[in-house]
Amino acid sequence: MIETIRAELMAEHLGTDPAHVLRVHSETGSLIGTVEQLRGGHGRTLRVFSPPRPNAVEKKIARTEALDPESARDSFEPMGRSRLLRRLPRLVRQH
Repeated sequence: MIETIRAELMAEHLGTDPAHVLRVHSETGSLIGTVEQLRGGHGRTLRVFSPPRPNAVEKKIARTEALDPESARDSFEPMGRSRLLRRLPRLVRQH
């Protein structure tokens, strides 16, 4: 299932069909090799991403780990309980 979803996503971004992605992946045995073989210079494609160098403020924030929760749940649960889902019981009762 994961392989199928991955092939669908890769196909969408590489401008081809999932079956072709699966064939090339079975030939290369490598996701990077598959992308390199299917990348084109025209239409939809993938390219190497080179992130920009962080500035002084970004470096300081990264060092404090202030925006780095212990788990995904940490960053969403407090907001969900206090704002997003607070009205849910009332909305459900109204409908």
